[in-house]
Amino acid sequence: MEIYADLKITGEENLEQFLESLSETLPEGWSRNRKAETGLSVPPKWRQYCFHCDSRAGRIAGDVWVSCSPQEGAYVSNVLPGGETGLSSLTPAQYHEILESFRDEVLLPVTRGKHLQVYLGDYTVDIEHWLSEDAAKLLRGFSRLANKSTGSSHPLDRGRWLDFIITAHREHSTLQADELGRWLVESEGWTDDVAEHLAVQYQFGRDLLQHLNDE
Repeated sequence: MEIYADLKITGEENLEQFLESLSETLPEGWSRNRKAETGLSVPPKWRQYCFHCDSRAGRIAGDVWVSCSPQEGAYVSNVLPGGETGLSSLTPAQYHEILESFRDEVLLPVTRGKHLQVYLGDYTVDIEHWLSEDAAKLLRGFSRLANKSTGSSHPLDRGRWLDFIITAHREHSTLQADELGRWLVESEGWTDDVAEHLAVQYQFGRDLLQHLNDE
């Protein structure tokens, strides 16, 4: 399953100064898009930086947006297709290709010897990306035993389904309903309609359990 990967920059250096200085070391094919940064409304103590890459073999043009604050560090908050592409959005693979170029061409050459680390996550993941081994086992058990036309309607299927939701809640899983729905369709062969219905049930169950905890 493909997702939009994360890129984070951490370390002991002044990250705002570091990101500002990148404009002086950008390699061929990269530029600072200061025009896009102008007039942005950002939260206090946050800065936004935009770096543009031209298209090349295997990579389309795009704008890499980096958010930075002294307390939270720096991370790529979004990658948008360049205006010259005519695209309204990027696929996870295109997004990751631009992030890889940003890491390898822009960041790594100037972070060597500094107290900075660059982390780029995977863009192809399985359900264990969000779930513990136990929760994933429960979800896979439900998916493979349930009637894929009726979802969680059968009492035995419902029991397995609720066991999964309770476990995901107890473990504070970061799995979102839309991610669950996509996984059910792309990895397990559920229909869009039934997967969407299960995703709604999952979100309701998580919200209900959290409400009980908050009382």
